[in-house]
Amino acid sequence: NYQYFFYGLVLYGFFFIDRILAWSSGINGNLPFLVYFEKDYELGMDLAILIFLLLAGVLEYAIASFTSFMDVNQKTTDHHAPELFNSKIRSMYWEQVSVLFITSLLAFAAVFIIINASWGFTSQFHYAINPLSLKVCVIGGLGYILLAWGMLNALYLFTLGQTLKPLKALLYSALCNLIVGFILSRFVDYEYSVVGLLVGAGLFAFLTVRDTLDYFKNLDYYYYAAY
Repeated sequence: NYQYFFYGLVLYGFFFIDRILAWSSGINGNLPFLVYFEKDYELGMDLAILIFLLLAGVLEYAIASFTSFMDVNQKTTDHHAPELFNSKIRSMYWEQVSVLFITSLLAFAAVFIIINASWGFTSQFHYAINPLSLKVCVIGGLGYILLAWGMLNALYLFTLGQTLKPLKALLYSALCNLIVGFILSRFVDYEYSVVGLLVGAGLFAFLTVRDTLDYFKNLDYYYYAAY
């Protein structure tokens, strides 16, 4: 089970890399402390993570559908046609990805309403969202959508015990997040540490999509071997 443990550990680290980089960038010159809370950046990321939280239900639904669909189709597909079984699951996967992105658009719309409605954020907290927070929210939101896609792929792989590939993908992505975020936050501006999250999440989605599609090519074997 150690691979699941390290996946969770690195995943939670991934969520905080950009914040720590932004908070430790020294935006006001030499600081007496290593890390300072930066409210405008954090506000943007808090709004962005609402998008991710709204996508969490899609991930649960997708994996429940995947396990049910596998069970039904292995009973109804002829044993001489395993490629048909794999093809049906692959089609279902792309349907779930479509649901994820449609929900992402709705989540962005919900956050936009929260920001701009008369009863929304400004009315409730008596604080206007500035352009920096909005920029961080948009970039961070896109990053969280890609991260959710990568997590969806990882959950597909985890279902039949394929843990090593998503763990490696997440490790590479976290390192990318750290390097890109560090460079941009130190040599461009501190809020661009969120670009590290976007690029890292994009790499995670790319690597896990590739691994998931390879996995679906031999899904009948993995399904047999897991049980």
